[in-house]
Amino acid sequence: MSLVDKLTDKEKTMIEKYIDAYATYDVQRTASVDHLLRFWDQAKSEYLADMFNGQLMITKPVTFVQGEEELQEQIGKALRDNQDALDFCTTWRDKFGWSHDDAMDEQVRWNLYRMLDHDILARNVWPNDTFAVTFLDGTIFKVQNGTKISKAIGKIVKGLGMSEEKYEAFRIACSQGLNQKTIRGELTLSIHPLDYMTMSDNESDWSSCMNWRDNGCYRQGTVEMMNSPMVVVAYLSAHDAKLAWGHDCTWNSKKWRELLIITPSIICNVLGYPYRNDDLSQAALKMLKQLAETHLGWKYVNETPVVWQQEDHFEPYDGKTLYITTDTYHMYNDFSDRDHFGFFGPEIGEELHINYSGEAECMCCGQADPPIDEESYLVGCCCEEYEYCECCGERIYSNEASYWVDDQHLCQYCYEDRAVCDIHGDEHIVDNCKKLFLMNDENVTRADHVCIYDDDWNWETLGKYVNLLYSVRENPWYYDPKFYVRLSDLTQKGLELFLYHTNCDDIEELEELFDSRWARQVDISEAYTYEPKDESLPWS
Repeated sequence: MSLVDKLTDKEKTMIEKYIDAYATYDVQRTASVDHLLRFWDQAKSEYLADMFNGQLMITKPVTFVQGEEELQEQIGKALRDNQDALDFCTTWRDKFGWSHDDAMDEQVRWNLYRMLDHDILARNVWPNDTFAVTFLDGTIFKVQNGTKISKAIGKIVKGLGMSEEKYEAFRIACSQGLNQKTIRGELTLSIHPLDYMTMSDNESDWSSCMNWRDNGCYRQGTVEMMNSPMVVVAYLSAHDAKLAWGHDCTWNSKKWRELLIITPSIICNVLGYPYRNDDLSQAALKMLKQLAETHLGWKYVNETPVVWQQEDHFEPYDGKTLYITTDTYHMYNDFSDRDHFGFFGPEIGEELHINYSGEAECMCCGQADPPIDEESYLVGCCCEEYEYCECCGERIYSNEASYWVDDQHLCQYCYEDRAVCDIHGDEHIVDNCKKLFLMNDENVTRADHVCIYDDDWNWETLGKYVNLLYSVRENPWYYDPKFYVRLSDLTQKGLELFLYHTNCDDIEELEELFDSRWARQVDISEAYTYEPKDESLPWS
């Protein structure tokens, strides 16, 4: 039986609806689910299907210690949910962060300020050098390295005459955050396609660049992980939330997840989201090792996970030196100089390169390695209707905003970057306009200017706004000059034009602009001047 056949009809319908809702948008999907999952079926059937003993998911109860990031988040939430505790934090920060009490040493104030940092509260000990605080009665209290933070803060509160009632609320909130340090949960290993598609989609208040629902910038990477022969998803499901879409479609909401890699040479973790938890990572790797040894007969030398970093020589076991590099295609490579855990096979060489991406795929037609403009695209150019931006040459897809300016089709970016309004309020491409900058009678200017369309660059139009024009070639590297008009050389209509473009009410307010720090002097010593009697204009 193929892996696709192990999916129930309901699961296939859920996959269809998820793809239609978050991958193809307004593009009509042309391939069946069975066709779209053929690369997944082939890849996972190489050895992962046997290792999972015919199952797509394996779940095991685990007890684990929450990581520091989780504890920090819990403490922060407990403090935010208790107004008295939050008031205490604000008072403490204000007293020691912004106080200018010369009687207190600045380093002491800084140490006191830092005592409420969430990373220190999560450890509940002072991790830095010993320092002393002088209480109101002259008593010297020392906060030593390793001192319990909660007790030290309590003594400082009493010694400096701060609110003990608010401190008690703060202490209780911190205790509530730390009380859940060791928790139980269910750890799942999965090769189910929905777990790859939803690996960063959840109702647990976190996201990543692989999120389908939020147009994550590396969504195609989830497809490569789904179609990889070596990648497994490990996760903890939230008990109080479900991911829902369409009609009667629900799936687990991942409160933590991590991608794992397994081959005969190595079993290792990539990166946990939304936080790192070494206990969970190692528990998942041990589950994989047991499955591989039981169902595939693979052997790994080390009994406990070895800590390693990529692009760094290390000893996976006695007498062996190893150097590992990793790579992907469209997937964001989450390996870096951080610590990873691993089990290593006996036949491993001195160098190991891992490209853990599988086949990229268009989620509309199923084409392998489709042409795509960005890693966020789940539908390839093979299925998208598009035209080209006549400014930058990038594709403009049917579901993207586009604009026509000066008979040119522009993408959203080029429209925002290149389209301007001229003196009549009409839109033009900036390259088809001349910029006329304003300066005062002392030749001081800012960036204030109006745009004049090339067809209007004549005295018949310009003469309605200015009586004299300065042409200044300010940069020797550019042939095109800059055009300036003095405030005193504006006609009444020209003055009204610049008042409108600078949001000024009158000429006095306009003149004040030239006193700002953004103003600069214009050298007109070699400028050319033009006036209506000259009939022609430069660069016309």
